[in-house]
Amino acid sequence: MAFHHLALYHLTAVEFQELPPYSFQESLTRTMSISTIFSPSFWPKEAGLATKVPVFIVGFMRSGSTLVEQMLHTIPGVVGLGEDRSCVFDHSCEFFFDEMISVLNSKLPSIRDEIIGSLSSGSIEVVMSTIYKHATAVQEEMVVRAEGLREEGEEDEELVHVVDKMLFNFRSIGFIHLLFPQATILHMVRDPMDTLWSCYKQKFDDPSLAFSHSPKV
Repeated sequence: MAFHHLALYHLTAVEFQELPPYSFQESLTRTMSISTIFSPSFWPKEAGLATKVPVFIVGFMRSGSTLVEQMLHTIPGVVGLGEDRSCVFDHSCEFFFDEMISVLNSKLPSIRDEIIGSLSSGSIEVVMSTIYKHATAVQEEMVVRAEGLREEGEEDEELVHVVDKMLFNFRSIGFIHLLFPQATILHMVRDPMDTLWSCYKQKFDDPSLAFSHSPKV
């Protein structure tokens, strides 16, 4: 009976919000395109910023990413950028948390455009310089935000890692590795049935998560 009412809610939500139907084929095509572009020969040698400060958490919603970030945050010298605290009690913006606090995600469109544009120069030096410039800018902002989140008494600790959690950046791992070839990327994996059931029980208002309303996906 409970599942029946949950399914009824999702059907109503899709109609009320006029959410676009989810296309598995579109997702598959996009994933295959990313795999084709970012082949092992894609990355220039010595490209990016040689740093291990950034740590990126990617994966799927409801996979335990927040718990992992909080655990990492308890380690001395590690700061998780966390979630926008002003939105904690506002469920309507719950699913935009990661975009609010992910430094890389907020800059990714301009980074992509400028790196792609630098290819037209025909100079590997220009491309490498563009990559390095953006990697440096991203890390500097991550460090500034991390320093602002440190608690009293932690200011004198060496900042070893800054954790940037934006789950859907799994689509951008190629660019992450281009900018930070030595960075740690944590891919969150949970039992698929547990993950999907947990998503199905949630109220996702973001149109890009419309697939979560269907029990068949």
